[in-house]
Order: sequence, then structure tokens, then C-alpha cells
Amino acid sequence: MKPQDILNYVSRFLLTQNAACVDGSGACVCQVGNLRCALASLAIESDVTNFIIPHEIPSIKLLPKNENMLLLGNLMSIHDRKPISQWEYELAHVAAIFRLQPFGKRDLQSGRGKQNPLSIWYTDPFYRKELQKIHSRAGTGNLLEDYLKAWPVVTGGICQDILSA
Repeated sequence: MKPQDILNYVSRFLLTQNAACVDGSGACVCQVGNLRCALASLAIESDVTNFIIPHEIPSIKLLPKNENMLLLGNLMSIHDRKPISQWEYELAHVAAIFRLQPFGKRDLQSGRGKQNPLSIWYTDPFYRKELQKIHSRAGTGNLLEDYLKAWPVVTGGICQDILSA
């Protein structure tokens, strides 16, 4: 996943949602109703209400432990610690820190950030074949298909049955 794609998607998600995902006590949670936190927005699972923290979500666990984790941590911090009125400014600040093109409210009309960068592994035929090869070599191909049956993939807010794709 490219850092710019992550920033675009999470920025679009937060600026469109325009609400923090908190429980009754005001604590940030992965999902309440249709609301999600910044990191859980990347989860391809259609429902993540049962997870306490985003790092427990299966598709989030699969994220490579690389430089993107620092970016994701910054994006999560915006949702968890900043007033909604400051989100656009904070997203631009994070973009500057990581030398990325900022994504603001004016970009909501563009096509940027509409595709969940994590879902490409499941929805793009080339990447899906690569993912299937990885699972086949590991002897876990049946687990991948079982997983996809249990968790419809969310690609920019739209659940798809990718097994029929």
C-alpha cells in the first residue's frame, strides 16, 4: 500500500463521516453503527463492532509492519484526539510531515481516495491471484475462501461479494 493512497482514503473517510466514532462514554471505538474510527476505516470486514481496538481486526493485522504504521498512527490520533473542526487542518499537517499531497474537503469531489487500498488485494484480479498463490504455498487457500465468505469486502463503503467476481 502506498502512503498517498492510505492518506487519500482515510482523509476522504474522515471528512465524509465528519463524526468521531465513540461509545456512550465518549471513548473511541472501532465501529458504532455506520461510524468507524480512522484505522478501522481501512478494514475490509463489513462489521467490526466486536473489536475493541483496530489492531485486533483481521485485515488490519495483515498490514505490513513498515513505515506506513507511523502514518496510520498519526491518522488514528487525529480521529481519537482532535476536534472534528480541526481534522482537515490536521490531515494537511500529516500530509506535509510525510511529504504527501494533502487531501481536503475540496478533494471530496475528485476520484481520489475512493478505493480502499487494502481491498485491492481482494478485488483486483491480478492481486487476488497473487494473494491466492501466497495462500496456496502456505497451504491456507481454504482459509482465504472461508474468510471471504464470512466477511464481505468493503471497498470504499460498498460491500461486495468478491467470490463471484
